[in-house]
Amino acid sequence: MVFLSLFIISFFIVLAQTVVSIEFLNLDQFYDLLIPVFIYIGLYRSVVEGVFFSVFFGFLMDSYSGAPFGLYISIYFWLFIGIKKLVLFLHAGNFILLAFIMSGAVFFENLFFFLVIAFMEYDQGVFVSGLNIVVLQIVFAAGTGPFFLLLLGRCEKRISELIIDHKLSRGGKHML
Repeated sequence: MVFLSLFIISFFIVLAQTVVSIEFLNLDQFYDLLIPVFIYIGLYRSVVEGVFFSVFFGFLMDSYSGAPFGLYISIYFWLFIGIKKLVLFLHAGNFILLAFIMSGAVFFENLFFFLVIAFMEYDQGVFVSGLNIVVLQIVFAAGTGPFFLLLLGRCEKRISELIIDHKLSRGGKHML
């Protein structure tokens, strides 16, 4: 059930970033909101869920955003793998550390974008004009990302409590 709730949240984020933001809001300078979801999955969920989310939502973002095929799949997959490896060395429950992880993830995504642009186009003006946007995204991710991760954690905890309460109220057996 938690997997389904993360799936629904991620699906609405994809729609908001690719369809709604183009029509109604100007969110081009905002960082990718799926990054906190992938960090959360990398920190607290299984590898199978992470690989599924990486491929499925990477494919959706590639399709809806008009990016070269495989760009978002690659970004999300390597971001997930990097977080899984980072958890082996660091205790990522620290609020300050989450800010650094978010900033690093946004930097990684933008670096990946710039490398793809460098291979597709040789216009150096893209790098200079996008540098201030990248710095703003990194700072904004450091300030808002940990709160978003905490919100995802609380939603998961609340959904789990609701499932347990529902099973207990129906007389069903619950095994921890």
